[in-house]
Amino acid sequence: TMVRPNIILLDNKKKAFRMVSPCGKEYYPERVILDSGAQPLMLGRAAFHGLGMKKSDVEKCPFQIQTSVGVGLTEWLTKTPLQLKFLPGDQFDETKISVQAVVTRAESCDVLVDSTVLYPLGFVLDYWRESVCF
Repeated sequence: TMVRPNIILLDNKKKAFRMVSPCGKEYYPERVILDSGAQPLMLGRAAFHGLGMKKSDVEKCPFQIQTSVGVGLTEWLTKTPLQLKFLPGDQFDETKISVQAVVTRAESCDVLVDSTVLYPLGFVLDYWRESVCF
């Protein structure tokens, strides 16, 4: 099998990860990539629409993203931070953070969760076992 450094695909069928838009709309993305080598948090097309966001919620992105496959198509940056929750509703283990996100045209994943989210929350990614703990 192939191990991809820094990247783990999160199975979110049990809704372990939730996003909340500035207007309060909740969204459980299906295709979530945890990438400890990436910065910043990136939303794909499905997440942008799933959060009920509009063009008025974003502004022109002042920078380009370099990805492993070339320069990403970053167009927008959220004006207001999004709230991310891991294990939402869990009395003891719910963890949350608020961050701005880059909005991309990506269709291969809904959300790419980056090091600015993972490290402050104490995430440990085990690439050999393809597991995550925090």
